[in-house]
Amino acid sequence: MPAHLVEVAKHRLERGAPHAETFMNFVRKFHKAPEYCGGEVDSDAFPCLTSYEREQIVLHHEREINAHNAGALGTDSGMRKTVTKFADMLPEEFAGLHAKYSSSPNSGGARAPSESAAGFEPVTVQPLSSKPAGVPSPRETSSAKLGATDPYNSDDSTTTTKKQSWWERLKSNLYYMFTDPIGFFTGKDPNTDGTFTLGAVVYPSLSDVPGLPTSQDWTKSVDTGSVYSQGDCSGCWAYTAVDALAASKSIATGTRPNLSPQFLLSCDTLDNGCDTGNMATAYAWIQTSGTGVMTEDQFSANGGRCEWTTTSDAAAGGASASSALGWTLRKQPVAIGLNVKPLQLYGGGIATIRDCPPASSDKIKAINHAAVLVGWGVDSKSGRPYFIMKNSYGADWGENGYARLDMGFDEATGMGACALGTESNYPRTDDRACADGSTTKWAEKRNGDVYLMPDNVVVLPNGGGIVTPSRFVIFGYDCAGLLKILAIAAFFLCAYFLFSECLHCLCGRDDDEYYDAEEGKITVRPRRGKPGALLQSDDRTEIYGSSSSDR
Repeated sequence: MPAHLVEVAKHRLERGAPHAETFMNFVRKFHKAPEYCGGEVDSDAFPCLTSYEREQIVLHHEREINAHNAGALGTDSGMRKTVTKFADMLPEEFAGLHAKYSSSPNSGGARAPSESAAGFEPVTVQPLSSKPAGVPSPRETSSAKLGATDPYNSDDSTTTTKKQSWWERLKSNLYYMFTDPIGFFTGKDPNTDGTFTLGAVVYPSLSDVPGLPTSQDWTKSVDTGSVYSQGDCSGCWAYTAVDALAASKSIATGTRPNLSPQFLLSCDTLDNGCDTGNMATAYAWIQTSGTGVMTEDQFSANGGRCEWTTTSDAAAGGASASSALGWTLRKQPVAIGLNVKPLQLYGGGIATIRDCPPASSDKIKAINHAAVLVGWGVDSKSGRPYFIMKNSYGADWGENGYARLDMGFDEATGMGACALGTESNYPRTDDRACADGSTTKWAEKRNGDVYLMPDNVVVLPNGGGIVTPSRFVIFGYDCAGLLKILAIAAFFLCAYFLFSECLHCLCGRDDDEYYDAEEGKITVRPRRGKPGALLQSDDRTEIYGSSSSDR
């Protein structure tokens, strides 16, 4: 927690200052009081120092939300921001807990977040008797899975932009101009590493693709299951893999199995549990483990143990679908990687690549979270197509747990909103064929090692990564072992010669003897490199390496 926010919180706690009403609404809605102070709002434990610290962050985010929704932080944006359950977290806290996924299965733990808390300045707090300007009154959320309303945002045309006065917009602009001058004047996104530069944005035309409808939403045709909530566990890889697998079975058989993400988090030895993992290696473990994936009931009945004797028919391989995402989504939901940091305060609408750019120009570093695409549609106002994403942050995030991501992509890098298109894969079940344009991959187990095929790379356990094995095949025989023995022998031979040379340099060498035909006698000559040594003959003496004028 930044020191300046702590000092403000201490001062307010000592004075017994009341919390702002909007912050109290946040605390009650997301039941934060026990988390902050160890007791309910009406207990003696509340308020406490932590609640005052978190209040500063929430109020800062409220200003950011109002300014963004008013159009002060960008134009051509269909995304709305709102006070989500993550609004009391600094960007680096959110990244450390909820943005640790890596597209390469070699995470080995979380990367250190790059964001800074320097922009979070103390906020003057005054108790409010009414809702803040520009925030609609709370109302009941819709039961629809997509496009649901949120108590902090309005879905109708009377948005914050129309309700805010010119004076309120000016204050928001001035606030961000002085608290974040770099971001205000350059548009730099704090949720990226600064290496990604947006070029020309290209929008695909779905009508130009024969046989592809303008919309597809699997949530309306099959059972795609409820929205998971991963909590503080960085297990999005497990929730996403299980969700895509269950959706594939639901489409193939008409019945969705209630598969257990906790089974993967506890038992998958190729990934790293709540310290993140990878969807491709999760599919590989499922296919080679001989257990498949337990259902919630099976895992509970088995006491949470990983030992299981019945092979599940849900075990399957994965397939890359980055070049044929539309056709793949036509067949089934698809697991994707994305940059989720800009969606910390996502409240609804369509997130464009300007709202949610890739985290880096490097495609491996561009993403930090995993989710599932369940369909697509076309916005009735702008006419632009979007993907429908099912997240694992719970039903109280976004549009009842869902988000809409614009299909526009950067022409130079091929990456779309939130780095969409960087990684996409899906499990193939019941011997159904892969979508056209996909690359089929599978897993094999040999001598205890798991290989991803056809690349023939070894998956190391516990999220250790992947390595390319040494293979040297002659006439069908793998001579890699022989090559290793020869390499070791050559190493020791080179080490011996090197040691000998060093020993001779340090200790010197024996003198050379040769027959001098002119003198008719044997002459002893020291090897060069021994200044001061004598050259002996029967009738003369010379000194090598001396400066004698007689030489």
